[in-house]
Amino acid sequence: MIEDSNELNQERTAIRPIILADDWVIRFYGSFIRRLLVSLTGGAYTAALVGPEGQDTHNVLHPSVEHILHPEIRCWPLAYKNRPILLDKLVHFKPTLLHSFWPGDRKLAQFLSEALELPVVTTVFEAVSLKAARQFSDTMIFVASSEPIYQSLIAAGIQPDRIVRVPLGTFVDEATVCFDQPGQMPSMVICETLVNALDYEPLFLACRHLLADGFDFSVAVMGEGVAEQAIRKLIKRLGLTLAITVVPPLRPVRPVLAGMDIFLHLKDRKRCNLALLEAMSVGLVVAGCPDGTMGLLRDDQTAIVFDPSDEMSVYQGLKRLLSTPELARRLAENARLYLQEHHGVSGMIEGYLEVYKRAMNT
Repeated sequence: MIEDSNELNQERTAIRPIILADDWVIRFYGSFIRRLLVSLTGGAYTAALVGPEGQDTHNVLHPSVEHILHPEIRCWPLAYKNRPILLDKLVHFKPTLLHSFWPGDRKLAQFLSEALELPVVTTVFEAVSLKAARQFSDTMIFVASSEPIYQSLIAAGIQPDRIVRVPLGTFVDEATVCFDQPGQMPSMVICETLVNALDYEPLFLACRHLLADGFDFSVAVMGEGVAEQAIRKLIKRLGLTLAITVVPPLRPVRPVLAGMDIFLHLKDRKRCNLALLEAMSVGLVVAGCPDGTMGLLRDDQTAIVFDPSDEMSVYQGLKRLLSTPELARRLAENARLYLQEHHGVSGMIEGYLEVYKRAMNT
């Protein structure tokens, strides 16, 4: 027992990661980073987050985690000073490995790796092309967040011994929340960057048909982007202002999702969708297009799959869920149990600790 304790203490001393996250990574994968940091510090490991200032960053941080601000200087003519400032701070922190992300700040990760002679672990959130793979260091260890991402890394020419599969983890609730209050008006939610108003027109037209059929429900379009005003105008033009609302993105999103019934997955962005993972983990039923990156949605098993560009396909899919709440709850329960078995946080953390040790021993 004493030998095991000494070995664990040596491991904790040896593993001192810096988590390098830019604005984009913190915005879309903040809950993943927080779970990783909380688990590491809870296990008596020392970790630091290198990233920007802002509310999203504060949502990620944990009291035991050191935050190293980067970039510190936002004024473009003086931006060249940011790297030397960061390097000086990291020398004092004495990290033993660097954890970066793809997509993310690849050039900064490479600079720090070379300057500090640190091994690099890179979590990959979307499929990697052959062109992108040419930019990676030959010593980098990759963590594929799903099987499709793993296959894309292999196809891009990354050697299998440099890739480890660690599925994204989430905390799975003990109960399914969708349609759990009989008589309560059903609610749907979309979590998306608002890029093109035309993406939402089939859904809105389907909602108008459902309202005409006598169904009562509300839809929250949670997001922001260049198409926000066009989407608001489309909602008004179709006479749907009482049923559909556009709201700014709320983070953390999990408490918001826990009060909904149906999660609408209208666009496969070809990257891991944490909002989808969170929705399934709290027990929402998912309806929408297939998820080709994480592979979580299977029609009539863990979700209702429809063609989001086809008004009638959307209408028929949503009508099934609104007409038969017991079907919605069965699908949500299947999805929740699947995540419980394959996407737990403890398994994810164990996987990352093994990757860290492997990177340091390479």
